[in-house]
Amino acid sequence: MKRRVTLAFLSLLFLLPATISAQDANTATGSSQSTAVPTPKVTPVDLRRVNSADREAQIKALKEAALKKREEVKTTLRQNLTQIKDVKKQQVVNNIDERIANRNAAWITHWNEVLQRLTGILDKVERRAQELGNAGTDISGLTAVISTARTSISTAQAKVDAQNGKTYAITVTDDSLGQNVKSTIELFRTDVKAVVGSLNDARRAVDTAFKTLRALALSGTPVPSTAPSATPIVTASPSASTQP
Repeated sequence: MKRRVTLAFLSLLFLLPATISAQDANTATGSSQSTAVPTPKVTPVDLRRVNSADREAQIKALKEAALKKREEVKTTLRQNLTQIKDVKKQQVVNNIDERIANRNAAWITHWNEVLQRLTGILDKVERRAQELGNAGTDISGLTAVISTARTSISTAQAKVDAQNGKTYAITVTDDSLGQNVKSTIELFRTDVKAVVGSLNDARRAVDTAFKTLRALALSGTPVPSTAPSATPIVTASPSASTQP
């Protein structure tokens, strides 16, 4: 009986989500500002680079807070498991707890990289759009699409940040421990799916911006010679090598 329970716990891990793919586009932005007194040109992309440094500091702070919270959950779980007499069952629950935490941390890192990549692609789209606008092309429709993509990226980033702050505490009760473990895994899967869905929305929005730019350029104004070729596929979950 104990062996069946142990195997049942282990099998729950294979219910955790796999990977999703997210396709890219490319090209970008930047209008300069100047006054009568010579000053350095400042573009929206320049401002985003400054914000990027702030963003890296924010990610670091979120990670540190998550690690602290994770240690508290881990300590509490170990204390609670002492009421379970079956040592093997304790080990199984501890392993599941560790795998959920490790996968969540790995995905958070990867998702932040994906969003940084999508932001870079959209920056290129915005720069190329500005070049077309300077050449006399009406880019009002493209500007709206770019704005929508920025919003989608911000929404996805907010979900990733929220996921970064989540921990998954398994409730320890001798009579329903298996069900509690299953419920915790299902909650984790649901949360991950929500983040992945938002990442896919951001990816599609950036792809739409690129395709809109390409169609506008092909309608009469040549694509600038600096326009990059198609970018590689970006995945919204870690590759096998980054799996915990």
